[in-house]
Amino acid sequence: MVYHWIHSHSVPTDVVIWALGAIVVAVVPWFLVRPASQQGNAAFTAAAAAILAWQFLLTSFSLTSPPAETSHEIVAVVEPYIHPETELYSVGQYRETLSPYLRRTMTIVEFEGELQFGLNAEPGVNAATPDEFVRRWTAADDAVAFFHPDKWPHYQALQLPGRVIARDRDSVVVARH
Repeated sequence: MVYHWIHSHSVPTDVVIWALGAIVVAVVPWFLVRPASQQGNAAFTAAAAAILAWQFLLTSFSLTSPPAETSHEIVAVVEPYIHPETELYSVGQYRETLSPYLRRTMTIVEFEGELQFGLNAEPGVNAATPDEFVRRWTAADDAVAFFHPDKWPHYQALQLPGRVIARDRDSVVVARH
């Protein structure tokens, strides 16, 4: 529940309901078990209640699925701005689904992650330093960049030419036309 709250600022209703059920199942036996004379039964009841409560919690998460980690929606919005000659950049991030949806490669700026091995094997191929990016972006007539939301304010402060054409929780998309 904490993970959901941190990452999406909400907790699915099904999870809350099942978690409350788990709490009831875990707590009620404590009130129903007779005191000291049946300590063996108390331990068994507590263990059974804990196991059942855990099952309730697992069930709650099997009924809810995490939010889709796809860029399909944002690609649908920005596709009209992308032409065969459009330069594409990914700044501070690499969303794996962008390239297949756009059927194009992108120049990576300020990101290595899982791409580190390939970027080190062929330096400069489909990668640019922040200074190279700013220079190429400023000179471009037709370019689109997908910025990580944390990186966009820095480039915005540089008064990078272009306008925001789309955004979602993972990207700010800027076009230079």
